[in-house]
Amino acid sequence: MTTTVSSIKKLITLGSVAAVFALAAFYPRQFGGVAEAQRGGSTVYARNCATCHGTDGRAQTRKGRESDAVDLTGSEWSPDTGRDTRLVTRGKGSMPAFGRKLSNAQISAVVQYIRRFKR
Repeated sequence: MTTTVSSIKKLITLGSVAAVFALAAFYPRQFGGVAEAQRGGSTVYARNCATCHGTDGRAQTRKGRESDAVDLTGSEWSPDTGRDTRLVTRGKGSMPAFGRKLSNAQISAVVQYIRRFKR
């Protein structure tokens, strides 16, 4: 009986390790690593966010001033992954919701990308 329990524990451990390796193999192919995620975020940002927030994140575009878009370089905004993901997904005020337009991976990539403006 002890041998059977020990064997089952080993199989579960091996299965867990295999699952971790499978996930690690999948995500780098999906994004090509952090650099690819940043490039993906850059593309999503350029297509969907720069009109209001500007290419530099300062929200000094015509549309950004009209809609009172958040300056991503200013003190009024600080990166918060959960909050930022919700805002991009659901929208707020004059910012439209992108949850139906962008995939979860694209939303994650753009949320990661906008952090560069706080440097």
